[in-house]
Amino acid sequence: MIRAASGVGFGDAVVSPAGAASGVVFRSAGPADREGILAVAAKLPNNWIPYAIDEGLSLSRGGFFVTEIAGRVVAICQAHLRHDGAWLEAMRVDPEFQGRGLATGLTSHVLEACARWGCRRARLSTAVTNAPVHHFVGTRLGFRPLGRWVYVDEAPDLSPIDATTIPSDPGPVRTAGPADLDPVWVFLAARYQAQRIRPAWLLSCPDHPWRLVDLTREELAQLLGEGWVLISEALPDSGRSPAGSASAINGVAFAAVHPEDPFESGRPGWACVSFLEGSPKVMIGLLDGVLTAARRTPTVRTLDVSLPESQWDVFATLVRPEWLGRGPSLDAVIYEKDLTPGGPGRLGGLADG
Repeated sequence: MIRAASGVGFGDAVVSPAGAASGVVFRSAGPADREGILAVAAKLPNNWIPYAIDEGLSLSRGGFFVTEIAGRVVAICQAHLRHDGAWLEAMRVDPEFQGRGLATGLTSHVLEACARWGCRRARLSTAVTNAPVHHFVGTRLGFRPLGRWVYVDEAPDLSPIDATTIPSDPGPVRTAGPADLDPVWVFLAARYQAQRIRPAWLLSCPDHPWRLVDLTREELAQLLGEGWVLISEALPDSGRSPAGSASAINGVAFAAVHPEDPFESGRPGWACVSFLEGSPKVMIGLLDGVLTAARRTPTVRTLDVSLPESQWDVFATLVRPEWLGRGPSLDAVIYEKDLTPGGPGRLGGLADG
């Protein structure tokens, strides 16, 4: 599914050792740039830009940025701002203008704009195999790697688990609600403090699985309000660990079943699993709960999976080899840059173009 939140955009830029050419303008995009943005995007692979452009151009903070030469849009980038963080995506440079340092110049301009808007950090992702971009964002732009995030996009089989491995007594699985905020948060905090989840404290939302934000109590509360959190609870043990208590929870999943594609009218629906924490047995029980709901929704045709590396490494051992096929759609490295004044990654001295 080509979706409006793809995080693989930095893989499309060609990195040049040369500085940006004179006469280049880096600026925020407006409605008048719509056709120019689409023209650049159409020349490069993974073109999900048409599905994101209207939203991106309507934002008062963030959205699309462009590089302009002689009145022509020749490079683009988008920044999605949420709270005090920015997610960078959709870096594209027109093939005619690659090799001039435009990706470096535009990204630096976007980072400066995000810092002025109050962002304390910026993140992006690129494929683990994309060595030139790793050098670009790490050495030239000062990002540091946080770890891997793994994606499966549009898997057409809604039964990835061998039915014979589904435990007969995984414990109760239910949709959590706002009243479960404290016990779910306590469970997650304990897993992170024990360094069970890597990369730490990042969230892939079930409606935008390609875009990561900070996992905070506020974000968790929103997920609970949407009904996108499933919890597994341990079977009663001599009257201890009552249902709904932190000690009763032994697994958490973030997941959603979309009866219709929220990004493109008329397309079939899809299910998404974007967090899956617990023992292997508990993970299977949570997965079975999500997929049973998906199979009961006739319009849902595909499954998306978006997991941090620690959860993916377990998930990959639970699914049928033929379901996984050639492997994930994307195995990406997540990068982060500190944008706070005086921070180790702070840029300085770039004018507002």
